Amino acid sequence: MNLLHLDLIDNPYPAYAEMRKKESPAFLPYSKGTEGGIWLFSRYDDCLSIFKQTTTVSKQIRPYRPSKAQTPFDLHMLNQDGKRHLFLRRLVAHYFSAKSLQSYTPLIKETTLELINEIKPKDMFDFMTDFAEPLPLLTISRIVGFPTEDIPEIRRLSIIFCDLFDSTIQCPDSQKKSVEALKIFIDYINRLINNHSHIDDGSMLSFLITTQKSGEITKDELIAMIGLLLFAGHETTVSLLGSGLWLLLTHSTEWEKLKNNPSLSSSAVEEMLRYESPEQRSSFRVAKESFSVNGYSISPGQHIGAIIGAANRDESIFTDAGTFNISRTPNKHLAFGIGQHHCIGKTLARNQAIIAFDALQQQLPDIQLITDKPNWRKNSFLRSLSSLYIKGRTN
Repeated sequence: MNLLHLDLIDNPYPAYAEMRKKESPAFLPYSKGTEGGIWLFSRYDDCLSIFKQTTTVSKQIRPYRPSKAQTPFDLHMLNQDGKRHLFLRRLVAHYFSAKSLQSYTPLIKETTLELINEIKPKDMFDFMTDFAEPLPLLTISRIVGFPTEDIPEIRRLSIIFCDLFDSTIQCPDSQKKSVEALKIFIDYINRLINNHSHIDDGSMLSFLITTQKSGEITKDELIAMIGLLLFAGHETTVSLLGSGLWLLLTHSTEWEKLKNNPSLSSSAVEEMLRYESPEQRSSFRVAKESFSVNGYSISPGQHIGAIIGAANRDESIFTDAGTFNISRTPNKHLAFGIGQHHCIGKTLARNQAIIAFDALQQQLPDIQLITDKPNWRKNSFLRSLSSLYIKGRTN
């Protein structure tokens, strides 16, 4: 199956439905020049089973990369197992706790209103560049502690090396650009660390630098942690905000429902996460020993993954799975994963989206789409809009 076929980029869900009907998982070969591939599971229960595997699978990617392709990012917490994973996760977990997130709420609300006030006078605007991108980037800059003037460059590089996550789009040219962007990003993080090495401002960055100096983490782990938080700390939220507004404006009854009942904001965000999951596929896992998923045998050394976007449309789990319904309950989607590697920033992403859509439906209740054709980024791993042009003020 060609996951990059234009029809699948625009609407992968019919293909996902066909995959769920098959007894065996789909095999996705790696890019040209790279041996092997990954077995992808598409049913909800199968994906749930994979997420819950601990001793039978490994997330360590470095042993499976050629030495020339290895980078510090191989060592971030999502690519670690067991005690090392838990240690790295706990280092930063308190920055994403409910108590810490409460302290960020005023910043998120203030930034949201500032961005909306910049949008209001415009006859037309691109929601992605004018709102969906700056809101999470400004938030994560405060949490991690990097200068806001660096945001445009971080976003530029993030868009380029997003392609590294998607083996279906790798070609010599795109791979070269992605690797170059990754190198520039690592150089940027090194400068950030060096410039901040003698500053103790209470930021996450200061804390992690102190932790590295004490020998609790290596320099490569420090680089990997900061890089992961800068990238993952905004990318999925950008997607959620863009896809969410697209869904509301193309489902007018749901948009009106939300405007008339703002208490549905939280439920609406959960349905956005289910219906257009920002991360369509889970990251790399490799079988350490034999086990089975729904009767399908996995052998040691095989690479496996979960198609989250397919699992979240599984008709056996979700009633009217192909319907966007902001009142849906229950809604046990897998957009943020589950188990020990679930997304550490999921509450932050949810909070930003709830605050954003509350403000949008209050401040800009009459906005309309310029076109009814979505402009999805050509990436089968991360589902996000490249642009979302909106008709602004009404005369």
